Amino acid sequence: MSDTNIEEKQKAAVEDTLRRLYGFWVKRAAEHGSTANLVEFLHEGPENDALELEEVELAPSEMDDSNAKVQDPLLEINLETEDDHRLIYISGLMEPELRAKMKELLRELKDCFAWDYTEMPGLSRDLVEHRLPTVEDFKPFKQPSRRISVEVKLQVKEEIVRIVKAKFIRPARYVEWLSNIIPIIKK
Repeated sequence: MSDTNIEEKQKAAVEDTLRRLYGFWVKRAAEHGSTANLVEFLHEGPENDALELEEVELAPSEMDDSNAKVQDPLLEINLETEDDHRLIYISGLMEPELRAKMKELLRELKDCFAWDYTEMPGLSRDLVEHRLPTVEDFKPFKQPSRRISVEVKLQVKEEIVRIVKAKFIRPARYVEWLSNIIPIIKK
């Protein structure tokens, strides 16, 4: 075989592959309703059955590093009664039929959601237990106690009672080596 014959076959194979890839991309974009923009693409020119490179655009010199925001408007759904709020959010862009089915499914499966510690019984301690490995010959450093305001102290006590009832925590044996409680007040 001559070199020109091999080159022609290679060129034909590349063109065929590119045609198939472009056809696949067009088909896939149409199936998924994609509006993605291509920086560059190939297609057959009407004049000469050859592939051409069109619309080449330069990439931006800097990326937009602003915080991403949710683009879909969100709909609030209450899975319980008006008195007992169990709120979740779904996309507001869903079609009405799909939205109704989604609401029905979420209400049917509302027992799968947990809004409080007490709604998670039987959570294995092996899965969530936190341990601090220490060196045997090293005595832990005892932190000085921090003072907490009375209001915050009451909130901390309520939270501790709540998570003890849920069996998320248990009383410790060596309290003097524990770190201070640092409450984070939600605004």
